[in-house]
Amino acid sequence: MASYKTLPENASSLLFWTIESGNTSIKWRAYRPQLQDNRPTPYPRRYFEPIAERVLYWSDLKAFNAKDYASLIAQSFAAEFSQFDLLMGQAFRGGIAVTNPRMIAPTELCEALGQLDVTPRLGWSVIDQNHLRGCLQRLDVSTSYSQDVTIGLDRLLSALAACHTFGAQQDALVLISAGTALTMDCLFVMPSSHCQLLLGGILPGVERLRNALSDILPVVSQMPSQQYFPARTTEESCSNGLYWLLSGALTEAILQMQAAVSSRGQNPAEVLKIIVCGGDTDGVVAILSEKISSGALSGGLSPSDLIPLHDWPSQGIVWALLHMNA
Repeated sequence: MASYKTLPENASSLLFWTIESGNTSIKWRAYRPQLQDNRPTPYPRRYFEPIAERVLYWSDLKAFNAKDYASLIAQSFAAEFSQFDLLMGQAFRGGIAVTNPRMIAPTELCEALGQLDVTPRLGWSVIDQNHLRGCLQRLDVSTSYSQDVTIGLDRLLSALAACHTFGAQQDALVLISAGTALTMDCLFVMPSSHCQLLLGGILPGVERLRNALSDILPVVSQMPSQQYFPARTTEESCSNGLYWLLSGALTEAILQMQAAVSSRGQNPAEVLKIIVCGGDTDGVVAILSEKISSGALSGGLSPSDLIPLHDWPSQGIVWALLHMNA
């Protein structure tokens, strides 16, 4: 079984570019290995520190087909790349994960990136479901799905990142991704034995829930982080409904995962941490913090058990790249 406790020997000499293409945006990130961690508990030894980042929204692109999109994205990358002289002359690895193939194909994006006039020229690898399933198999991670070919790419990336960054120090992790969809899963990570990914629930993301009734009711202007009861306006009623829906789903998911931990003879208060990633990370953390503080979520949880990691799937891309050479 491949080790997820330490970095591969050659990783410290490499820099990594990741492209994560989703439903609403494309995220560029550059990483370098972070061998020292001075952050307080409960944050893990992160391993990869983001040193460059940019988000490009699909709504800002005026192209009409995947090839045009690929060309515009490549041009945007070239402009971004040229701004970071500290990266020039270094050894690179580049990885692309496309979670919305309806907008753009990975092969088209690789081809467009390969034509960039940048020095040094980067080689790009496509990170897909098959590759990620292979990575998790090498780490002896099984899933609860009867056919894991249907697991979304973003959920697999989160699981891979969790195995590596928490595998040596944590037994159970709740993985919440708050993007176009809201996903809630649980990963049991053991340093030297079998690991299991328990797939939980999927809801429409906050943005889609917010706009569900926008044609007949006031749109909730932001992610609700509190409730207004009794409501004084229809907008506050809509905000309450969204808050109750999200807090109820998140609370029930975590209660189920606490029960799964207890069924294994472990104490959730000692081993459970909650990772939150995605564009609505801050709002989800605010809701869960309120639920924990109010006692609606107990079992020994404290707000310090919530770990916001906005770039979590991209961390998984880097690990997937390293698995290609392992």
